[in-house]
Amino acid sequence: VDPVMQPATFLLAVLGRLPVLLGGQWTTTPPELYSYLPSMSVAVLWSLLALAVVLIPLILLPLLRANRRIRFWLAGMYAAALPVCATIPMSRALLFVAVGAFGLIAECIGVSRSLSEIPRIGSHRRRLLGLLILGLFMVHFLWAIVARGCVPKVTWKAQRQFNKTLSIGLFHRLSADQDLVVINAPNPAAYHYDPFWAAHHGNALPGGIRVLTPGYGPMEIIRTGPRRLVIRSISQSLFDCQAGRRSSPVFFYRALSDMRGEGRPFTAGSRIDLPRLTIEILSVNQRGLPTEVAFEFEAILEARTLRWLWWNWNRGHFVVFRPPAIGRSICLAGPF
Repeated sequence: VDPVMQPATFLLAVLGRLPVLLGGQWTTTPPELYSYLPSMSVAVLWSLLALAVVLIPLILLPLLRANRRIRFWLAGMYAAALPVCATIPMSRALLFVAVGAFGLIAECIGVSRSLSEIPRIGSHRRRLLGLLILGLFMVHFLWAIVARGCVPKVTWKAQRQFNKTLSIGLFHRLSADQDLVVINAPNPAAYHYDPFWAAHHGNALPGGIRVLTPGYGPMEIIRTGPRRLVIRSISQSLFDCQAGRRSSPVFFYRALSDMRGEGRPFTAGSRIDLPRLTIEILSVNQRGLPTEVAFEFEAILEARTLRWLWWNWNRGHFVVFRPPAIGRSICLAGPF
């Protein structure tokens, strides 16, 4: 989101992302969960983290009044989170937010021994402050040590899952006169840099890479002619994730690959011309996302110049796709 060109959209992004970023810093909850969880779980997570973002400064209010350095660190921490609301919430975006948090927690630990000297603070409030400071110390020191030991394993598993969605290795048997056609890519953004990886490793590149749809949900594929396929979404749209109640990488892939933006909706009847392929938007939903799209190839679908793949969610890897006969259709399942 561009804060200058899209101020209203940016304010909405701040409302949705700021609690996740700041709450993630306070509690060490990974902000990436914002993109990994289904919508209902995201709402619960947002509510809990927003509560932490508001309540913790309120509990610290006596210290904020008495110590200007704590005020400085808190202001820096909260202000540093605003610019990174323009992009997807991720832990690596908390670099400057963490600087303020570290200074604030260190100052709180430093004054924890002299809480009784702070004026106009009762014994119950002192006890609550002491528990909060102890909790912050436990989370950001002791728990952080344990979590740091687990991070490499978690990262390795996430990277392994991510690598399965890449097309590296699929170029080995392709020649320059062939097009790689992917029916449903679960991670469409990967195809922006796969050719560079292939070239770096000395693999031959195809004549073109044609990703027909994201693999976010179930779809029906109908062959209406020798060179024509129509793909229809069985869920909300071809660009929406299938509704689910558990976390899944598909939600992260959706956020990672959302490069068009709500300000550029599709319209029914519009056409996109590519070399050897014409795409026509047949229908869209109320948000301007395509629900049915036709693909007209230059060659018949069985031609050797077309190499077909589809992502099998049950197996977790790409499988060779065989176009159905004219007038027939097949359905591909989504991630749930």
